[in-house]
Amino acid sequence: LDLGTSGVRLMAVRAAADSRRVVVHTDEVAWSDDAGARSETWVAGMQQLLARCPPDVLEATASVAVSGTSATALIIDEHGRVKRAPRMYNYAVSGSAGDEAMRIIEARAPKGHTVRARTSTLAKLLAWHLEAPLSPTDRLVHQADFAATVLCAGGAPFDEQQQSSEDPRGLVFASDWHNALKLGYDVENLRWPGWLLDILSDVGLPHEVLPAAVLPPGAAAVDGGEALRKVQRSGSSTFGLPRECAVVGGTTDSIAAFLASGCSQPGEAVTSLGSTMAIKMISTTKVDDADFGIYSHRLGNSWLVGGASNVGCRVFRKLGYSDEELEDLSKGMDTEDVESSAGQGEPEYYPLVDPGERFPVNDPNLQPRLPGEEAPRPEALRGLFISIAEIEKLAYDRMQELGASQVQEVRTAGGGSKNPTWLKIREKCMNLKVSRAEQADAAYGAALLALREPV
Repeated sequence: LDLGTSGVRLMAVRAAADSRRVVVHTDEVAWSDDAGARSETWVAGMQQLLARCPPDVLEATASVAVSGTSATALIIDEHGRVKRAPRMYNYAVSGSAGDEAMRIIEARAPKGHTVRARTSTLAKLLAWHLEAPLSPTDRLVHQADFAATVLCAGGAPFDEQQQSSEDPRGLVFASDWHNALKLGYDVENLRWPGWLLDILSDVGLPHEVLPAAVLPPGAAAVDGGEALRKVQRSGSSTFGLPRECAVVGGTTDSIAAFLASGCSQPGEAVTSLGSTMAIKMISTTKVDDADFGIYSHRLGNSWLVGGASNVGCRVFRKLGYSDEELEDLSKGMDTEDVESSAGQGEPEYYPLVDPGERFPVNDPNLQPRLPGEEAPRPEALRGLFISIAEIEKLAYDRMQELGASQVQEVRTAGGGSKNPTWLKIREKCMNLKVSRAEQADAAYGAALLALREPV
């Protein structure tokens, strides 16, 4: 299951005898931005999808993984009652509580750590507590954590008596390596770091507010042994999943989409070219650089290094290119002499929609550099294609300069991946194989985790 910004998507996948992964069912429920910020919408969406799932698919389900938007979190009590409504992935703490939260984080968190952003989960947790103190029984859960626990318990609030009768441990509030990163989890040493626990103690927050366990994505338990989260009787009757079905460690939606692409080796990368350009690559070394907005998720024994540029396909709308015009002009576009016009210093254009860039150029005041109104439309479009491809190359070069593995192959997703002419231009500019990802669905990536392919 993938809980995204515009809805929830379900994908059921099984392993075939020849090692292929076969999609046996897929479905989705859409919601508005406002509705998608409510936890009851998430639960209702999952319930609708599972109610529409073929009975034989549900009965055969052995495990489930959930991906959710990164840094979307809420506060619940031990019974699953929502005490503080979700703060979404793009919510930035503000006001006196937000400013104080950031002052505390900046005084203690390591330089360059992702928690130092106002949108981090840790910033949200501290701001909540500073606005009105949390109680000792309150728990922070990420969107994916909450959904996973609800699947086990059959809804929220949870039936405490039934929980204890089915499992003496009660419900385990667990997270995963990927979601817990922006809360401050140490993904190298696999523990909550001392500086984070000190922050909680200083503001009077019990350490129990943190997830009780942090699972490797795709794993049922931290160190082997019995699964931490299983579908209970109430979960089975509500959602139709088999009792004892394991709900394994989840991930974030963007990482799930990366996993769907099939990348598995250092140097393999995905460029998602939509409104903006997001880059993720497997590296043998961890790279974190707050100046460029680069940080690394743990991916098995490797690292998933990611960064995002503000350039992308939005610029075509700003310049008035319709889908039909883009398609028509691309068909006759010359792609033979791209090398001679690319790589000659700075890109001809830096096609931002608004001023400011963070990666691969860190300049909050960088001004858009666009074709003039007098430029012929075909030549202007070709120049934009080449310039964005050069910026993409610069992004991978920047990652390598900062210590990441050298890129070997790029798979691409998003609207920009659908243009075969642009694909050829990107290949020539980067001197790399660039191919469209066969799968980029985050629900498919989550399903691979549920197939016990932990990362």
